[in-house]
Amino acid sequence: MRIFYIFAAAATQWLGVAVAVAQTSCAVTLAPSSTPVAADGYSVRVIAQGLRQPRSLQFDSKGNLLVVQSSQGISNFRIKDNGGTCLEIGEKVDLIDHPVRSRLNHGIALSPNGNKLYASDRGTVYAWDYDAEARRVRSREPQVVVRGLENPGHSTRTLHYSAVGEGYLVVVRGSGGNIDLACGDISTGRCQMKAFSMQNIPRGGYNFTSSGIRLGWGMRNSVGIAEHPETNVIWTVENTIDNIRRQGRDIHEDNPGEELNSHGRVNSTTGLNYGYPYCSAAWDVERIPNNTHIQVGTEFALDIDGDTKTDDYCSRVEAPRLSFEAHTAPLDIKFNGTSEAFVSFHGSWNRDAPIGYRIARIPFRQGEPVASRTDKQAAINVVTNSDIQRCPDRCFRPVGMAFDNTGRLYFVSDTTGEMVHG
Repeated sequence: MRIFYIFAAAATQWLGVAVAVAQTSCAVTLAPSSTPVAADGYSVRVIAQGLRQPRSLQFDSKGNLLVVQSSQGISNFRIKDNGGTCLEIGEKVDLIDHPVRSRLNHGIALSPNGNKLYASDRGTVYAWDYDAEARRVRSREPQVVVRGLENPGHSTRTLHYSAVGEGYLVVVRGSGGNIDLACGDISTGRCQMKAFSMQNIPRGGYNFTSSGIRLGWGMRNSVGIAEHPETNVIWTVENTIDNIRRQGRDIHEDNPGEELNSHGRVNSTTGLNYGYPYCSAAWDVERIPNNTHIQVGTEFALDIDGDTKTDDYCSRVEAPRLSFEAHTAPLDIKFNGTSEAFVSFHGSWNRDAPIGYRIARIPFRQGEPVASRTDKQAAINVVTNSDIQRCPDRCFRPVGMAFDNTGRLYFVSDTTGEMVHG
């Protein structure tokens, strides 16, 4: 049976304020089957096992940890805090008792007051009235909030509730496959991120394609979303295209770069084109043919089914603010205050040598990454695998993350097998 971990990582420095260094021993310890390695100044400990396909995490207003387990629903876990990284998982409550439970696969969000719970399957976004004190939803039947999200291929519909204005739920819809030409047509609604007002939701919910505020399009698979707590700018991490060719040459081993993109505020964005499927960001410039005007992060034209898009066309789409190694698969992004963002890299499959499989941080200043657009060292490792050659099948692969109110980072791995616990 495949079992998975929640890890808690505690920094010895958070927002420049020293906190206690974690204990070296705890009353309850769980041994990981693969060994996560924490960077200097951090510690890491397994605190739970027995999850099945865990994807996303969300703390509620009472400090309970909500976990989406793909095709299993949403579970509410109490956290027993013994200080530092000495944490225990307490009683679990399954929140959803409705047939949609078996379809929920990734997305989760709470309204700012904590009274509305949102979750998604590949076609629909649902809402329930939620009681954090009682640890339950108030009605079995969900409300349909957004519909019309179905397409083949990428099935996750990440959710984020923006802090801006009257209350907007942000929803991301990815592509129908590695190369989805429909994403080049803005009218299809594919490969787009939109925001929907949670005031006066229409009967039957919004239609994703024809409704909402478009925050971006040409986005192949932007699974991670976060909002900077000071500027309220929306940031995403993008999983870019696989098996690419340019001018007849296979350059997929180290291209294109994965992306960190900025989208503006929900109520002031212009909904830019981020390039997919015709353009992607450069990572290993030397391997790209005809690279005279290309540097790290430059959007360049790909060989896409005989399409005639050029580098000139790609120069007019929105380039990423930062790029990461090809195929590292960033799946979540969370801000730790205003000074840094953490990104989970699920890890590669589309290259010869494994890469990714880590949690990294990106320093921010005044709402922007400190690193330049061309910096290849912008993401600083926080937690890595001790032996990446064991990946992907015998190592941890981080997915969703969440910070608690003391600044400790929790994350889940969706691959690690172990004896069932709890």
